[in-house]
Amino acid sequence: MIPSASWNSSHCSLPLLDMAVVGEDPAVFTTDTLPSDARLLPTLTNAYLGTRVYRDILHVNGVYNGAVGETHRADLPSPVNVKMDVEGADDLRETFCLDTRTGTYIHTAQCSEHSATHRIYAHRSLIHLLAFSVTIARSAPEAKPIKVNLHTQFKPESPDLDLQKGPDFLGAHYLYGKTLVPEVEGGPQPTVHMIWTPVPQSVTLPGDQKEQRWEFLTAVAESEEVVQRTFCEGMSLIGSGSLYLSHFQAWAELWEGCCVDVDGPLPFSQAIYGCLYYLLSAIPPLGSANFPFSGISPGGLSNGTSGEDYWGHVFWDQVSRRNRPSFLLLVEVEMNWGRCCLSWQRPGHLLSCS
Repeated sequence: MIPSASWNSSHCSLPLLDMAVVGEDPAVFTTDTLPSDARLLPTLTNAYLGTRVYRDILHVNGVYNGAVGETHRADLPSPVNVKMDVEGADDLRETFCLDTRTGTYIHTAQCSEHSATHRIYAHRSLIHLLAFSVTIARSAPEAKPIKVNLHTQFKPESPDLDLQKGPDFLGAHYLYGKTLVPEVEGGPQPTVHMIWTPVPQSVTLPGDQKEQRWEFLTAVAESEEVVQRTFCEGMSLIGSGSLYLSHFQAWAELWEGCCVDVDGPLPFSQAIYGCLYYLLSAIPPLGSANFPFSGISPGGLSNGTSGEDYWGHVFWDQVSRRNRPSFLLLVEVEMNWGRCCLSWQRPGHLLSCS
């Protein structure tokens, strides 16, 4: 469907481009049918948080669980694993899209009377935030309520962290816990804190309204202070209507210096945009030199659970291979990445690196 890296522990492939494309924008990948293999669904990352669309787990940069030989990225339950469906439409048409220009996954369900849009993203500049929104818009004059169902299988549990429920924060749920097993005896066991807005079973556009948007926020950090502060920042942006706009602008700034446009067949341009998207979404935002970046693993931050994609381990060739393309694109990106990589190459930051 969309440019996705199909990985396993013994093989690394280029992004796949087996999809139906609508329009001529090589950076936007759209299909009306999702792949049967969930591994081919798009990934959403911002170098600190990573997940795969419709997957029940997410990963946090540098948070691993398991002793030597079994060390892997720690699985945290994902509040953004939500699917929508629209009731009572006979002529419904659905599209599924990865917009690599904005780092956004978009599911649209549209009929002659209305449309519903589900948008998911890992915020590009506010790296502790994941978000999704549902928008219902009326196109027919008939004033009747429009209901959209939201399906989530979220469970506050993890095979890798001792999760505990904390008190609700500003009406949102709170979960925290540390990893179960350090990589080496006496080694660190990071604690993860997560705050997320609860997801209702459905949302309804009243008959007297033409359009409405509902926004849902997840904040993840390794301290209570940071997770609360970033959640408040995200909610403030939602209140001003600028949360997605700030994400959009951060991606626009990045693409401005990293875009590669070529003359030739559309699939060739698509392959370039797809590869660049996975590379750029995996590196820290511009101006984040002090970010404790743990590097890029072969399957990316969205993958790397136990038994998957080299367990999320980071290899030496991230410097010798992956930094060269970014250097050719934008010196500022390369310098920022280089400074971040040095932060995990000092003593005590080499765990889960091969």
